[in-house]
Amino acid sequence: MILATGNDPRGRGAPDGFTLVEVLISVAILALSTVVILQALARGAHATRRAQTRLSAYAFVAQKLAELELTWKQGATPATDGVFQSGQTRFTWQLGHTVLPDHARLECVILNVLSTQGRDQETAPMTLLRRVDSTPEQHT
Repeated sequence: MILATGNDPRGRGAPDGFTLVEVLISVAILALSTVVILQALARGAHATRRAQTRLSAYAFVAQKLAELELTWKQGATPATDGVFQSGQTRFTWQLGHTVLPDHARLECVILNVLSTQGRDQETAPMTLLRRVDSTPEQHT
């Protein structure tokens, strides 16, 4: 003798559709998955924005160092600080230099670029050594 149960594959006594618990569990899994995916996208967008800001800062540093070389070759004194804007990001830069104590003919030049976008701040420092000669047209 065979007893009929509620989960008979032929449909006798089997419930139609899903139970409320099954639906709630699947909705919770879907919501959790959506939150995780959206957080990953937000982190990716933030990382992309920071990379673009960093690229702008380093492009400015390269340009400024080339300007400094030309200024020194002409025997002029370069500006020591400034501000520029790129999109929504504000950049401030500052130039510092010191003669190395053990090497009177070498000068350490430091160019710091600080980028500010909202609450985010990032510094892009660049340091280089340059030879200091007695005549201005020989500066390299």
